[in-house]
Amino acid sequence: MEGKCLRVDISTGGHRVAYVPRNISKELDLHPMDRIEVINVSDPKKKCMASVQFWSDPEKRIGLCQELADEIDVRDIGFVVLHAVDKPSSVSHIIERMNGLELTGKKISSIVSDISSDSLSQVEMTCFITSTTIKDLSMAELFNLTKYLAESGDTFDWGDQLVADKHCTGGVPGNRTSPIVVSIISSLGVKIPKASSRAITSPAGTADVMESMCLVAFDKDSIKEIVERTNGCLIWGGGLNVAPADSRLIKIRKMISSNPEGLLISSILAKKYAMGSKYLLVDMPVGLETRYHSLGEVRHMAQKVKKVAARLGMRANVEITFGDEPIGNGIGPNLEARDVLKVMLNRADAPGDLKEKSVRIAGKLIDLFGPEKFGPDHRNGDGLDIALECLDSGKAFRQFQRIIEAQKGDVNMDPSKFKGSSYTIEVRSLKDGQLVDYDNRVIAKVARLAGAPSNKECGIDLYKKSGEMIRKNDLLMLIHSGSEDKKKLVFDHLSEHRIYTVE
Repeated sequence: MEGKCLRVDISTGGHRVAYVPRNISKELDLHPMDRIEVINVSDPKKKCMASVQFWSDPEKRIGLCQELADEIDVRDIGFVVLHAVDKPSSVSHIIERMNGLELTGKKISSIVSDISSDSLSQVEMTCFITSTTIKDLSMAELFNLTKYLAESGDTFDWGDQLVADKHCTGGVPGNRTSPIVVSIISSLGVKIPKASSRAITSPAGTADVMESMCLVAFDKDSIKEIVERTNGCLIWGGGLNVAPADSRLIKIRKMISSNPEGLLISSILAKKYAMGSKYLLVDMPVGLETRYHSLGEVRHMAQKVKKVAARLGMRANVEITFGDEPIGNGIGPNLEARDVLKVMLNRADAPGDLKEKSVRIAGKLIDLFGPEKFGPDHRNGDGLDIALECLDSGKAFRQFQRIIEAQKGDVNMDPSKFKGSSYTIEVRSLKDGQLVDYDNRVIAKVARLAGAPSNKECGIDLYKKSGEMIRKNDLLMLIHSGSEDKKKLVFDHLSEHRIYTVE
């Protein structure tokens, strides 16, 4: 059925919705949440699936949410053809899994394909996620899901070259090891195409920090050119079509606060596999405010990561790290960029914990590919010395400059350029004693309320670390907010939440 349409100023967060007048829906026997195919009459090649909602319009037009209008290229008004569509066959596979059955590779491929083409509704994708919570994915299912997620979008092929990567499961503010690790690894002649995320609930993601120094959004061809030229990159993964089916699942998982183990593993490995990685080091912080709270939980996850990676032709290892306090002295894009540069430049005031962790992660990753790169005499533990030498000699920093230049940044980087905002709040100790800990969740929330990461000058400077003896009125942190209104939001939050403990 053909009808007049208009673009509606409604964003659904990624889900495509067509708002259909009741007379049209009655004629097509449509109900809310039914599927339809929407085709642009001006260009029939531009079409996609959408879900139905009812609305009233005096002119009986079909409303297109922003996402749907963009997909079929309707700028303002136009004409579309609507076709009612049956449920895809993958829905029956999801029901099978909810009933406890193990799915074949062919059925998982069907589910991933329908997620990629946006043929499944949010409810159906939620059911799939829930099925992996009710019953863990088997190793065969996990392997197939990871492989098909990776193949659902763009993939990179670097031929026979050594390609490495690292990943962190998150939860630790200021944990900006990636720029340092990428610089060390790529300075050795090993390719490390690092695609990172922007912050979602944290004060800064690696992409936000790198954006303080250079461009981070590039297409596939540009990334290949950067990596071929410098061996490394530090780019925003959201600008690529890498594992798009996984990205859609992540959106639903966040909405329902669900993180099934199998989907976490497949999400990590699918993206690394798609980027062409052959060696992978996964940093898994353990702490009260991180994703993993116990060593047993992480060790169980680590075994699965290594097994699935091996079936994909990758060699992976997991480094379990301390996650109960921030890493570095700065929280927020500019302040974390400053810390990274201080470490790279071997400054005396560089945060020791950030340097130590970065070198350790880089060393563990070097040990994975060491025998292939350095010969059979390479032993576990040698990587730490190699990483430290790269950093202390300035080799890593010179490599970082090459990457920054390739990503259209200024190579004349001075840590003093990366300042915090002038709307500041001092947090001082109320008594003498030992600083026992910081609350990572409160620190992250306060930094975001202050304006991070959208305002790159916002965040927190930390002046003391857990375990230090402090005196009453000692300055523990300086909060940089974006405005007086932001300062008030921070004050209100601090009045109700404990950000540190002194005993």
